Amino acid sequence: MALFQCPHSQQGTKFEITGQSDYSVKTDYLAIPVLANFYVADGLALKAGLQPCFLLSAKTDGIDIKDNCNSFQLQIPIGVSYEYNNFVIDGRMNIPVTKVAKKEYDEDAVNNAFSITIGYNFEL
Repeated sequence: MALFQCPHSQQGTKFEITGQSDYSVKTDYLAIPVLANFYVADGLALKAGLQPCFLLSAKTDGIDIKDNCNSFQLQIPIGVSYEYNNFVIDGRMNIPVTKVAKKEYDEDAVNNAFSITIGYNFEL
């Protein structure tokens, strides 16, 4: 059984710079989730693992700021899924481990992500 998931992830962060308004950054990553499934009941699984993410682009107000961002992000995905008659629903929250901005910018901005996947399992 295989569940195909697109490894592209659009994420973003918003934070306030002292004396200025909110600052938003839109980031695109190549995300590679590596998860373990712990089946607690028939069709019901708890999930946990690591998700390395590689920065593809970063913009704010249409301006490219990729050079100001860390090129690698690490997240800890946790979630739950349920499968019935080959249909699957999966909900995941990614807990950030690394920050968006490079150290010299001293920003505490992190990417938070929540995803819901609905799919169908079929044999290859």
